[in-house]
Amino acid sequence: MQQTQIANSWAARFLEFGQEAELPITNMKLQKLVTLAESASEYVRQAPAFVEDVQAWDHGPAVYPVYTRYKSFKNTAITEIERAGTMKLADEDELIANEVWGVAGRLTAGGLRKLTHEVGPWPVHYRLGVMSIRLPGDELGAAWPTYVALAQRLAQYREPAQTPVFGRGADGFRSESERARASELFRVGRPPARAGG
Repeated sequence: MQQTQIANSWAARFLEFGQEAELPITNMKLQKLVTLAESASEYVRQAPAFVEDVQAWDHGPAVYPVYTRYKSFKNTAITEIERAGTMKLADEDELIANEVWGVAGRLTAGGLRKLTHEVGPWPVHYRLGVMSIRLPGDELGAAWPTYVALAQRLAQYREPAQTPVFGRGADGFRSESERARASELFRVGRPPARAGG
């Protein structure tokens, strides 16, 4: 059985993607990317991506340990990846991280804030000034297809009608086997995985 990651391992990977693409990532943007990893993981595996809770905060979903690790950057781009206590993502986690980055990595922090404010469980559970309300994993998972659709509209991206993959498709995968595995995991119309099966 694969060990569940901590949220900061996912955060470090998204910051690496940002550096590779020369795209700045603020703490707000990082919070939304980590939330989307949780959503995609719950959708694909009906299992969390990481052990910490995603919470409903004023500016959308957030993961407290990720916030505290990078809060010194305030609303500016994070320029240093803090790797203490993080682990390299497992292969399936890496596929999910690639999918999330492909779907939402080019959106701004504001675009991602809009995304998580308009769809998903945040609008249902958020209470002004209360930052410890947990967003249920099953609701985050159920929101994944809607997050993808809105992210594509926000990016003014039109996916071909007959694409075999949910999200960015075959772009950017390291190998044909990685692309094939992502195609299976994110196939349009594929029912979400069931727990224990």
